[in-house]
Amino acid sequence: MFEVHWMGHGQDNYHGTFPTLDEAQQSVMDWWKENNYEPPYVRQWTRDNVTIWDYGSHTCFYHFVEVGKQ
Repeated sequence: MFEVHWMGHGQDNYHGTFPTLDEAQQSVMDWWKENNYEPPYVRQWTRDNVTIWDYGSHTCFYHFVEVGKQ
């Protein structure tokens, strides 16, 4: 399971929980499409069960947090 959090400006906004990383990432891309947003790029890295997307804002990131991993 993966929780999606939008992190920026001192906020942690929960976006949802999804069964796989692919579905979690697709949920963000779907939101972007619904809101007519196209990021200039997406850069990704993973650290300690958290995959992070830098999508060009320099101050805001998406965190895909793996939960329930034993």
